[in-house]
Amino acid sequence: MRPPLTLLRSSPMPLSDRGIGVDVQTWLRWLETSMGNHTASDLARVRENSESDMQTMVQASWFNSFALLAVVALFLMLRALVPHVYWNSAGDEASAADETSPSFAHTASSFQHRIVSGVHHLLCVQYDEDLVLSRAGLDGQMFIEFIKLARRICLVIGSVLLLFICPLHYTYHPERERASLLSQIGIDALTLSGASQGRPLILMWAHVVAVWFVVLATSFMVYNAQVTFLQLRFKWLKNIPMPRATTLMVENLTPDVRSDASLYRYFARLFSEEAVERAYVVRKTDRLQQLVKEEEAIISSLRVAEASWENSDQDPARRPTVTEGFFGFGASEDAIEFHTRALALKKTEVQAERDRVEANIQAMVRRTGSCTGFVTFSSRRLCMLASRQQYRADALELKVTMPPEPDDIIYTDLAKDPMAQQGGNIAATLLLALIFITWMPLVVTVSGATSLPVLRQTVPGLDAACNKNPQMAHLVEGVLGTLALKVFMAFLPTLFMLIIGNVLTLKAKTWAQLKLQDWYFSFLVTFVLLVTSLGRTLIGSIFAIIKQPTAALVLLSRKLPQSSNFYINYIMLGCLLQTFELLRIIQLAKYFLNRLQGFKPEEARMLAEPEDQDTSGMGARMAKAALTLVIALVFCSCSPIIMVFASVYFSIGSYSYGYLVVCAETKKPDMGGAFWVKALGYIFRGLLIYVLLMTGMITRVAAPSKLAAPVVLTLAALLPLGLAAWRFGQLTWESLPFEAIAQVDFRESRQGGSRRRYGEYLQPECRGAEGSSGGKSLQRAEEEVDETPRSEKREDGS
Repeated sequence: MRPPLTLLRSSPMPLSDRGIGVDVQTWLRWLETSMGNHTASDLARVRENSESDMQTMVQASWFNSFALLAVVALFLMLRALVPHVYWNSAGDEASAADETSPSFAHTASSFQHRIVSGVHHLLCVQYDEDLVLSRAGLDGQMFIEFIKLARRICLVIGSVLLLFICPLHYTYHPERERASLLSQIGIDALTLSGASQGRPLILMWAHVVAVWFVVLATSFMVYNAQVTFLQLRFKWLKNIPMPRATTLMVENLTPDVRSDASLYRYFARLFSEEAVERAYVVRKTDRLQQLVKEEEAIISSLRVAEASWENSDQDPARRPTVTEGFFGFGASEDAIEFHTRALALKKTEVQAERDRVEANIQAMVRRTGSCTGFVTFSSRRLCMLASRQQYRADALELKVTMPPEPDDIIYTDLAKDPMAQQGGNIAATLLLALIFITWMPLVVTVSGATSLPVLRQTVPGLDAACNKNPQMAHLVEGVLGTLALKVFMAFLPTLFMLIIGNVLTLKAKTWAQLKLQDWYFSFLVTFVLLVTSLGRTLIGSIFAIIKQPTAALVLLSRKLPQSSNFYINYIMLGCLLQTFELLRIIQLAKYFLNRLQGFKPEEARMLAEPEDQDTSGMGARMAKAALTLVIALVFCSCSPIIMVFASVYFSIGSYSYGYLVVCAETKKPDMGGAFWVKALGYIFRGLLIYVLLMTGMITRVAAPSKLAAPVVLTLAALLPLGLAAWRFGQLTWESLPFEAIAQVDFRESRQGGSRRRYGEYLQPECRGAEGSSGGKSLQRAEEEVDETPRSEKREDGS
């Protein structure tokens, strides 16, 4: 077999003689040629079940268990030695909330006390719901709740199937004497029995019942979890601070309302002067942003110089200096005075640019005013009424939605013109499709690097060690067989975030995580779960299904059940990898680097936060947790023991992420449970794959005797699944019922109008500009009545 890299080099990309245009068949032939003799599962190192899997799984279990204990021990030591990285201000609140826990003092506690406290907070503390909500937001709280829900689903379904299906598999397995334990309790009992003449019908019907049980039980638990979430969501909506609670984001502004004054007048005329508090149009501030970045760089240099001088006990002879000129040649000057003088000059330049931007926006200069703005109303009721209106005959104009948190908004994306926004979205979609299509041929170049035969040839001493100790071969194969897939997939979130952050148009940073969750989960399902069913190329499989829809059942049932043992090892390795997040390696390295630069411990900690949002953000974490649950559900009938390992996975996750989210990590902008809702939708997709898989399996077994009833009843499980998904979608979670909104307004009015405020819908670089409050009173707007566009005057008849 030719090496993967040679395969790619020997198969040039198809280019026609008349240009780059080629038909789909030509591309398919090139993709398949690039794959050589490899299938998608070969590249992903997904192995079919074998008799040695039991031994491999045992070896991998021991390795993962010892490695997990070592990681936890290392975490406890690091937490005791460097508390600022592993313990935030929430830790003191958590200790105070738990009367049995001694408070954790950074300096007063002994090393032994910190170790004991770490074990206590990691394994024993049950954090209060209000504390989790205040420290992690509703998104963080629902992430922990999703892990607990997944664990509950695995425990309920796993216990029933282990007691119901496994004994039947063991009893009716035709080759029980020669088969391994995993084979005896797995789906082989059904497929091998179906091929024999003495096929037991009870086994087939037991799987039909199991399919209905899994669908109904999972749907029931998901629905109840969503109902519970609604209570938390409505409570969160009621507590949204001002001005977000009474503000609408207005997109696709027409030229006649692209100033603060004109936008204010428009909504004040529709809802009255008392109804509208302020209006703000997003400015195009490319030049101002660059000046502000330069100002921040000078401030940072000044802080470093001051910290350096403070560390030298403010000795006048040791004041830091800076050298002017290139390559360090030139006169030396006092660094603090130099940066202070440069900062004063830059502040003057920034203020002048701010004033120019404000003058342009009020004069409705098109190159300054964007197509997006914010309108703040005087009450929640008026805000909801305004959110449900269509303001122009063209529904795309003046489109209103609930805004993100003020500090989370990406104003540069909002300032883009609609055509630029659509162009970016189309380009991002095309790039995503390109990744999906070309992923398998590209991974050919690295797929064989971690295979056991290659390692035995390249790693000195490994071949001799494997020959001397066969257990070593099983250990390496069990660990590295899934490690290659895990490591390669770990780089995908970064690639996706590069596309999302630089090409896709977003309204807020957290929305990037939501988009990442969708993309990453779809990719994981396609190239981790369904990889054995793809053949050589994704496009080829899609065309085969389009040509013959029933081919989907064949593709699923032919290969997917034969790799169930691989996914057990995949979940076991996941147990280890998620505990690695406790170490916070990147934050630890950043913290030490900041300390070396002279920053105080608390400052160094803040500069080291947050964790990598590509691989450890809410989107990636939720996608990986949802994938693990979907894998467990898809294989629960093929190998019920997988539910045991999935339960362990989510149990470990509840401890590790429960600690990280509450006691270690900083709070992120909150979307109020949007990640949770998407993740629950993924469960229904997983159940769909499960039903189709079992339908294909039972079809293959029932085909020789032409039994149609088991096949029909298994496929009929799609009816309750579809009904459950529809009922789930009917639970409205985005906004409060109008009655609840009115109650909040009445409560606030009885409290004397006191409202909790957080942030302001104003671009950070525009703060400090004269007249940049972002709002226009009606009196001030009337003073500029001459600016009212003619089209606006025609609308009110004046």
